[in-house]
Amino acid sequence: MQVAFYGSTPNYSFIFDQIDRPGTTERLRTLQRQGDLAGMARLIDDELLSNFTVEGSWSGIADAIATRYGGVATRVVNYFGAFAWADDPASLRRWRDLTRALRS
Repeated sequence: MQVAFYGSTPNYSFIFDQIDRPGTTERLRTLQRQGDLAGMARLIDDELLSNFTVEGSWSGIADAIATRYGGVATRVVNYFGAFAWADDPASLRRWRDLTRALRS
């Protein structure tokens, strides 16, 4: 849903063009005007989503992030880490370990 929300912004439409999904922003905007949030989310399929995310196990995600963004980004942001910590305070240790692995 987050990709759908941001993707509905006309200024970001070029991103969908670059990943061979032209017209995605306009389709998202149409669904948004109709109040069809579920439809917006459905428009962002797994293949499209993979352009914006990195997946992996706890033991391999730091390497996956470094491989994907090394030499391109100086920082990465986990938008949903705070929700994970609130749901499971013990997970903070995993996030700490991930941050340390990325720093090295």
